Amino acid sequence: DEYKSIAYLCGTWVFYLLGAAGSMALIGLVDIQVVQCSGGFLCNLVQQVWSWLAFGLMLSLGGFLVVTPLSLGNDPHRKDLCGVIISVVWAVSFGTLPYSLLKSYAEGIPHSPDGVLTEIETLLSQPYFKLMAVLFFVFGLLLALKMLLEIPMLCIPDSVAKTSPVLSYLFIPSSKRSAAATKQAATRKINRMIGQARTMHFKTQLGAPVSALDQYFLCGQTSQSSGGLFWTWKEIFSGRLVNTHGVWLHSNLLIGQEGQVIVLSFGLALGIWGGIQLGESLAKQREALEQEPPSYLRDQSLYFTPYPWNVYVSFGVGLAIAGIIGASLLALYIPSTVATVMKLRTGVISTFQSPTKFGVYRTAADTICYNAGNMVYAVMRHI
Repeated sequence: DEYKSIAYLCGTWVFYLLGAAGSMALIGLVDIQVVQCSGGFLCNLVQQVWSWLAFGLMLSLGGFLVVTPLSLGNDPHRKDLCGVIISVVWAVSFGTLPYSLLKSYAEGIPHSPDGVLTEIETLLSQPYFKLMAVLFFVFGLLLALKMLLEIPMLCIPDSVAKTSPVLSYLFIPSSKRSAAATKQAATRKINRMIGQARTMHFKTQLGAPVSALDQYFLCGQTSQSSGGLFWTWKEIFSGRLVNTHGVWLHSNLLIGQEGQVIVLSFGLALGIWGGIQLGESLAKQREALEQEPPSYLRDQSLYFTPYPWNVYVSFGVGLAIAGIIGASLLALYIPSTVATVMKLRTGVISTFQSPTKFGVYRTAADTICYNAGNMVYAVMRHI
C-alpha cells in the first residue's frame, strides 16, 4: 500500500484489464496448434493445458510490461523525474498506438474483394469491442494526465504543502495523508486513554478521595456504537474513518470494489443489450409468421413464439433484481471489513486471549491475495 495516488493505482488496474481483455479477444481468434493429431483424448488434453498455460503466461507477461512502467511514477519514495517521464511516455504510447492501429484497420473493413468479413473484422465491428478500445485509449490519456500533475509534487516540499488543505490535497501523496491521519487517530486515542485514566483517579470537591473502582462504576461504563452499513459509509464520506478511528482501507479492497463495479456495470449492460436483441429478433420472427398463409402449423408457431414485451418484462425484472443484489454486495464489503477490524480491536473476535484461535488466524495468511478475485467472482456469480 505504498503509492502516491490511489486513483492512479485503480486506473492502472482498469487500463491493464481493458488491454488484457482486448488482447485475449484478438488472440483467441488465432488457432495455435501445438500438437498435430487426430483429435483424441490426449490431444485435446494437451491443447487445453496449453491454452490455459499460454493464457496465464500472457497475462503475467502483460502485467509486467504494462503495470511496472506505469507504477514507476506512482512510487512515493522516488523523488526523481525519470520515473514520472517513463510512466507518462508508456501510458501515452501504449494507450495510443494500439488504438490508432485498430482504428485505421477498422476503417477499411471489409478488406476482402468479395466483401465477406473475417473473424477479426467481425470482432472489430462489434459495438462492445469499439467501446472497449475507446475506454482503453481514454484511460491511457487520463493516466498520463494524472502523472503529469505529479510533477509539481516533486518541486514543492511537504513543509510548504502542509500550510494549506488545498495544497496538501494536491501535492502530498494520498498514502502520506492516510498515514498522517492514522497517526492523528492514534494520538487521539492515547489522549482519550490518559483522560479516562485521570477521570478514574480524581477527587471530589470536598476533598474526599474516590477509588478508581468506584469511579469506574459511576461514570466509567460509557460506550458508543460503531460499525454497520450506514455508520461506515457516513464515516468514510466525512473522513473520520481514518482521522478518528484509524481504519485504513487497503488498496486490494478498493481494487476489488472497482472490479465489482466493472463486472456489475458490464453484466447489466450486456443483459440490456441481449434483451433488446432478443426482443427485436422475436418481433421479426412473429412478423414473418404472420405473413405466412393460415395453417395449423403457423398458428401453433405464433402461439409458442413470445411477444417482444414478454422478453422486455422478464429481462427487466431479472436485471432489476440482479442490480439490487449487486449493489447490495458492493455496499456491504467495506462495512463488513471495518466491522471485522473493530471486533478485532475490542476483543469481540479473540486473538491473544485464545491461543488456539490465534494460531488459526496465523495459518495461510498469504491467501488474503485471493480476496480481490473472490470479490469480483462473487458479484459475477450472483448476477
